[in-house]
Amino acid sequence: MIPAKEFESSPSTDPQSVQVDQMIPDKDFEFSASTDTQSDIAQLRQRIEDLEVLARQQGRTIIEVEKKQVDSDKVIQSLIVQLNVKEVKFDPPRCLKSSQIFLIGGYNGNSWLSALDAYSPSEDMLVSLGPMSSARSYASAVALNGDIYTFGGGNGSIWYDTVERYQPTEDHWTICPSLNQEKGSLAGASLHNKIFAIGGGNGVEIFSDVEMFDPILGRWIQIQPLLEKRFALAAAELDGVLYAVGGFDGKEYLNSAERFDPREASWRKIPNTNMRRGCHSVAVLNGKLYAVGGYDGSKMVSTVEVFDPRYGSWVVDCSMNNRRGYAAVAVHNDSLYVIGGVDKDLILDSVECYKEEQGWEVTKLKAVGKRCFFSAIVL
Repeated sequence: MIPAKEFESSPSTDPQSVQVDQMIPDKDFEFSASTDTQSDIAQLRQRIEDLEVLARQQGRTIIEVEKKQVDSDKVIQSLIVQLNVKEVKFDPPRCLKSSQIFLIGGYNGNSWLSALDAYSPSEDMLVSLGPMSSARSYASAVALNGDIYTFGGGNGSIWYDTVERYQPTEDHWTICPSLNQEKGSLAGASLHNKIFAIGGGNGVEIFSDVEMFDPILGRWIQIQPLLEKRFALAAAELDGVLYAVGGFDGKEYLNSAERFDPREASWRKIPNTNMRRGCHSVAVLNGKLYAVGGYDGSKMVSTVEVFDPRYGSWVVDCSMNNRRGYAAVAVHNDSLYVIGGVDKDLILDSVECYKEEQGWEVTKLKAVGKRCFFSAIVL
């Protein structure tokens, strides 16, 4: 295609540059011509005028087409840049319109999971992220400095001492220094830029051990152990203090609880819970500890207790609508979500939501599906 500028500037190709007078016979010839000749000249003039009109129209059309082609080329180049995978940066925390709950590992009734999923309750949407290096259930997970650490647990056959860290900005897991021993059904919490792995067991022994990981040192060290052995316990950090609640000591399910204040460097007992429980969850909502569900030694329970450090006692709160243990619990937008879990041999796919002064509600959220023995983290 000839560019418009060349088309306009070339005398030999531009119909508009042709001078009509040069193609018209001179005056003497016109007077001496016959009538037929004059008629032929008139037709020739008309044809020339028609050609000039057509040439002008074609010129304008070509200019318009070339302009559209230039615009189209710009759009195509823009799309190529946008679709170039090398230029797209993955940013999971912004992949949904609202904040998310990260669901880590577990079991869905068919498979032990290495999956990491970002779940948005407001949209009931589940987004699969980069998986862990291996299936991991009965593990613990904590958030530290914008990353997620998961440690211990197993795959249904063996227990792990391995630790992995997930970086949301890279959608990538890396292997971290291992725990000092293999263990599962342990609890975890972060405090003062350190991670604590608390209690747990390996199928033979039940531990009171507490290991602390300092990212600066790059290794796990043993610190002051729990006052009691605890398997399938739950733990959380509140106001700069660690709390460990319930669990199984090898003989019975416990209603005892203890706290660790780094300033004192030792564990101390706090008032007992009203009920024995293990395989339960503990979460912090509005400055209080919530111990949710679990197993009391004979059955799964739906009961909930609340500990307010200001008053120093456990108070029975309204129960969930369903009995469940080994569920994942997360605080999201001032609400407490309990996701999945088990009741007897049934793996649950329901989600309950709790708000202060409103109680528990069974939601219609279904995106997660059946899942148990997993962890939940909100960054």
